[in-house]
Amino acid sequence: MKKHLKLIDLYDINDCTLLPNEAILGGKIMTKKEFAKVLFEKGVFTSKAEAERKLDLVLASIEETLQSGDELNFIGWGKFEVVERPARVGRNPKTGEEIKIEAKKTVKFKAGKSLVDKMN
Repeated sequence: MKKHLKLIDLYDINDCTLLPNEAILGGKIMTKKEFAKVLFEKGVFTSKAEAERKLDLVLASIEETLQSGDELNFIGWGKFEVVERPARVGRNPKTGEEIKIEAKKTVKFKAGKSLVDKMN
């Protein structure tokens, strides 16, 4: 079962600019706490604590959706899906010895056209 949500349902896409010193520029990586602070400062939430709680709820909902095997598609922004990586043989880079890497599930994200266009 696929779940399709519009990003506009979660956040106003027309006002998605980040505040000056919070942007991911020059190697800075924004943390979840910093992102919650940005949402609070933009007036999306009434307190930093509320922003953190709501952000935790959104992320937990994304995790639950992916754990159930469903895809999550934010139309125009991007798509999360669970993919299975097959078992394979790898090499220890230090010794050159072959090692068995077990099959596992991982999350794949593919950026949507709207997001890609904004990056360029």
